[in-house]
Amino acid sequence: MYLLWGRIHSAIEARRWLNIDYNSLSEVVTIRTVFPLGLFYWGGKWTLGCWCELRGDYRDLRVDCITKLELSEHAGSLPVHVSLPAYIELKNTKVY
Repeated sequence: MYLLWGRIHSAIEARRWLNIDYNSLSEVVTIRTVFPLGLFYWGGKWTLGCWCELRGDYRDLRVDCITKLELSEHAGSLPVHVSLPAYIELKNTKVY
């Protein structure tokens, strides 16, 4: 997992899209292209906060559920409203 963490951190610094295979907690595997915004530790797990192109929305993905990760050649740009501060603001206003 620490190898993934380091690769994700490098992609965040380089502002690079990632291609990932993600195994959800309900055992559904999806292939996603995501723009990583930050790594967060909560609930005893590392989580990737990102913009998910598949869902067209912010997502929180557990790092331990990522089964494959590679840098993407994706050339698409982020929607203008997508940013780390916007993601954090959304998380601060969301009712759980």
